[in-house]
Parts: sequence; structure tokens; C-alpha cells
Amino acid sequence: MTVLPYTLKSYVVLTELLGRRAKDPTLRDPDVANAVTALKNRRDRYKDDLVGCNGDDKKQQKVKEAFRADRLKLREARDEATTRALNAALDQLNTELEGTKFSWVLAQGETVAGKLTYQIGASLHLQIASKQVESVVRSAILTPVTERNGVIRALQQALDRKYKHGVIRLDLKSYFESIPHDGIRAALVASSRIDTVTRELVDQLIQEFAVLTGNDHGVPRGVGISSALADLYLSDFDRKLRTMPGVAFYARYVDDIIVVTQAADQMAGISSMISDLLVRLGLEKNASKSFDLTTNDKGQYTQGRAEIEYLGYTFSRPGGHTSLETRLTPKRTDRYVRKIECAFDSWLRSKPSAERANTGSDGLLIKRIRFLSTNTRLHNSKSGVSVGIYFSNSALPESAPQLQELDCRLTQLIEQHKGKMSERLETRLRQQSFVSGFKQRAFLRYSPKDLQQISRCWEHIV
Repeated sequence: MTVLPYTLKSYVVLTELLGRRAKDPTLRDPDVANAVTALKNRRDRYKDDLVGCNGDDKKQQKVKEAFRADRLKLREARDEATTRALNAALDQLNTELEGTKFSWVLAQGETVAGKLTYQIGASLHLQIASKQVESVVRSAILTPVTERNGVIRALQQALDRKYKHGVIRLDLKSYFESIPHDGIRAALVASSRIDTVTRELVDQLIQEFAVLTGNDHGVPRGVGISSALADLYLSDFDRKLRTMPGVAFYARYVDDIIVVTQAADQMAGISSMISDLLVRLGLEKNASKSFDLTTNDKGQYTQGRAEIEYLGYTFSRPGGHTSLETRLTPKRTDRYVRKIECAFDSWLRSKPSAERANTGSDGLLIKRIRFLSTNTRLHNSKSGVSVGIYFSNSALPESAPQLQELDCRLTQLIEQHKGKMSERLETRLRQQSFVSGFKQRAFLRYSPKDLQQISRCWEHIV
């Protein structure tokens, strides 16, 4: 049975899904936050109470029974607080929509990588309405979304052809800022899966963006709805490219597009059709980041460009080899190096000494290096999504030199600062290895609090 959007039931389903990713917006409500904290504190006290039983079975049984009873009450209190918060958010949304007073309170945010971002108001009814709009729009995109590793493996197969073919690399210029507002509205109307309320809410977002920028095109970068709208707007473009005669492989990640043609002589015609489609959509290529190339009869690149980059990977056939080589891009490798260095910089700020061990800062340094060099599962992810040195880079061969480079940089930092390390810390750091973490797919678990603490020192790295 389909759950109608903007109802209590739909909000409950949505918050449950977001909660699995540790992104539950109802935690903004103080009553919900307090109820969640009370439940966590009771769990912590239960562990302490068990330790205090000193192995006495009868005492342990009483502690367990008391905990189960308290947990049931605390869960009920949390669920009641969540329901109250969701009802209040729905009431406020409906009141504002009926009174034509609704506003996303859209405002300029930070500039990230040279691009101006935006943000909506922090109120719960706006945050959860935003997630609901995004969910509805995503449901209208019929083209299946393939996860990054799946895209890369399919691309490897497409590029590893031993006969003449073509490759088209496209980057869309100012993608978010260029999408015509009329085009978005038309895409919303054309979809039978998008309800009237969602259209009204999207239209309000577009209007507020137009007031801020003075433009009749573009969506606010940094707002979750915008990414979904951009994908919806290009969904027909994606479908046409995937089914276009002569296209062996097609992928798009936001504004980054790659096409592999079945034969080299088909490339010019396909490239021309892509250009025509983009013109109709009101979009254009970023000429400095877009190119076409063909290969020779053995599938080797012949036009002066020795490699292709896509989604953090570099593909090449060095030295005239016919087999495809895959490695991390310099930018992605550098991001790992900078995170390793940030971990050491943070540790150094605690003024460590070999004679005076600092358990807190030493332990945090170990956690950060382990996190970077191993793998973990996203908190509360029931879909089993794992990330880490292997799971985020699984298309790499085990012999990839970038893994050895990361180990070398780690060793250099240990050597550079070992005079300030306790013997135990130095030993534990030398046990960490990016090569081993990748080959053995080493897997560790972290609490949400640990993950937040670990990533704090490199949040500025993009």
C-alpha cells in the first residue's frame, strides 16, 4: 500500500529511514533529544550495574529485568515525543500552506570550492518537509541509480576493449546554477508520481531562489532538494544516452559524464547528438574539462591524452600496454595524505611527550589512523553499506602503488615525531597499514560518538 506524503505515517516512515543513517531530523526537537539521551543513559547504567553484580546470577537477573522494564517505558516515551514532534511539524506546515505564509527561509550559506551554497531554515517542519520533498522527487526518477563502485567496475569493462572505440568526457558548466526554472516545473508536472503539495513546495523554493539571485534559472546548491531536482531534470537525458545506438557505456554523477562508444567512427555523431540535447535543456559543456578521444585497433589511447579520470580513479595504458591500469587520482590520494597529516597535527597540539603518555590524545591518533587504513559500516545502516580503504576504493588492484605511498607517508610521520611518542604508541602506529587494510579488508566498528570525534580534525578537507 502506498503511503501518501505529508501525513503522519509518511513522516514516521521517513524518520525511521533517516534514523538508520543517523540523520533523524526529529532530534532537533528538545523533547525527542532528551528522550533519546535518557534511553542511552539507561543503557550505560545497565552495563555498570552488571559489572557491579560481580558475577552473582541472581543480582544479574534482577538488573536485567529492571533494565528491560525501564527500556520499554523509555522507548515508549521516545516514540511519544517523536509523534508529538512530527504532528506539530505537520500542523505548522499545513497552517502555513493554507494561509499562504509558507517560506523555506532560504539564505546564502558558505562558499565551498568556489561555489556559493544555500541553506533552508532550521525549524523541524522545514527540515522534515525538505526530506519529504526530496524523497518524493527521487521516487519519480525511473532511471536506476547505481552505486559508485558498480559504476566504476562497469566502466573498467567498457574501457578494457582491445579494439578501436571512442570515449567522450563531459563536464556540465555551472550545473546547479543553469537549470531553467520552467524546465523544472515541466518535469514535475510530467511525472504522475509527484503530488500537488510537492509541486507547490518546490515552486516556493524556486521563487525564493529567484528573489535572492535575480535569475530565472538555477537551484540552490547545498540544499538536498536541489540535487534531486537536478537528477529529475536530467532523467530523460540519462535515458536517451543509455539507449542511444552506438553507446556501449554511459554514466553521470551530478555534472560529471562519461560515454564509451562501441566503435570509434560513431563517436562524432554521438557527441553531436549530446550537444544538441544539452542545448535543448539550456545546459552547456565546460570546455576546459570536456574532451573526446579515440583509440587504436588495440584499444590504446592515441590522441596525446594518456589517461582518463572519473569518480576519483585514473584509467590508463602506460608504456603501450594493452591491459587497462586503474589507480587513484592524485587529488584523491592527496586527500588521504592530508587526513593522515591532520591526525598527527591534532595529536601534536596536545603537546605529547615520550616520558608522559597522554592516553586520550594517543588513543584518538590511533583511532584516526585505524579509521583511515581499515573499513567500517555506516552507523545503523541496515543495507550493509561499508566504507573504508577497501570498500571505498575496491576497483583498485591490490598492487596499487598509491596504497604503498600512504604507508610510506605514515612511516615518515612516525619517524619524524617518534621522539615525542611513548614506545607503546609508536609500536601500535607501526602496526597500521593501508596495504594490509586493503588486502585483508580489515573491518572495525565505531560508535556514532567515535565517528564524530575521529572526523572532526579533517572536516575542512573536501
